[in-house]
Amino acid sequence: MPIFWIISGIVFYKFYFKSIENKTVNIQKFVRNRFTRLYPLHFLTLIIVALLQIYYFSIHKSYFIYINNLKYFVLNVLFIQNWNTNPINLGSFNGPAWSVSVELFVYLVFFVICLTKAINNNKLILLLILVAIVCEGFHWGLVNFNQCLYFFFAGCLLEKSFENNKQNLYKALFAFLGYFIVHFLLRHYLNDNRTVNNFLQAIGDIHGAIQLLFICLCIVYLVRILFDLRIFHKINPNIFSLLGNLTYSMYLIHFPLQLVFYIVINPTSYTVFNAPIVFLSYVGTTIIFGYLAFNYFEKIVQRKLRLAFDH
Repeated sequence: MPIFWIISGIVFYKFYFKSIENKTVNIQKFVRNRFTRLYPLHFLTLIIVALLQIYYFSIHKSYFIYINNLKYFVLNVLFIQNWNTNPINLGSFNGPAWSVSVELFVYLVFFVICLTKAINNNKLILLLILVAIVCEGFHWGLVNFNQCLYFFFAGCLLEKSFENNKQNLYKALFAFLGYFIVHFLLRHYLNDNRTVNNFLQAIGDIHGAIQLLFICLCIVYLVRILFDLRIFHKINPNIFSLLGNLTYSMYLIHFPLQLVFYIVINPTSYTVFNAPIVFLSYVGTTIIFGYLAFNYFEKIVQRKLRLAFDH
């Protein structure tokens, strides 16, 4: 998930920053684009999961993994199911959609920051990232919002630096390596003392958040370099476009398919899902249904909704 948020930050900075700053994309168009891209499949999978869970409950007298009640159904319909301060909530209905719910909030923050041109101020964005990390460490604010915020804007800064001054990124990479050396020297001490009091535990959480952020940034940065070196330039770009488009549909469909597989197989033990044939069947089915969902539902509904909004 952190890598997904970083990539989202890269994509949004690359394709939306200038348009928002120049006001060629206003808030209405921005919201329209995000709504028509994300909501239709979210609503469809919500209804599918709700029906499947009713059937599952009739057999097992309990729900499959996630919370399912009227309150959370309404929150899911509004796409704000994880705008909460309760760390115990592990998800509801189509559970994985929680990350998209959180990211919607960050999209609005991104729009405002681009519109006010604050994103041009690297120090301000770094301060925003640091504040979000500290807030996460002390469990302030909405659950998962802080993490999504600092990963997303770290992605924005990564792409901005890549476009403007690649030498700074090489220096940053050495700084990351230096950080890891310090981290490994301190890890034992922090781990041994995190339970001393809440403050030290929060410091340990902040330390862990910074570690995870840098690891994910390094991974994405290295992939970004590979694409910049044009190693894949002979591959048809439509393939990458298709893969990019399928990520959302596969992500939202994978849990409903898990539920279907469980209902059909009705196993006595979860170990049956370790079988290669079951796993490969599940992965293959997810890819196929992701492709079908994107081409025969998402694209069609998205086009019709945007025409309706434009008129």
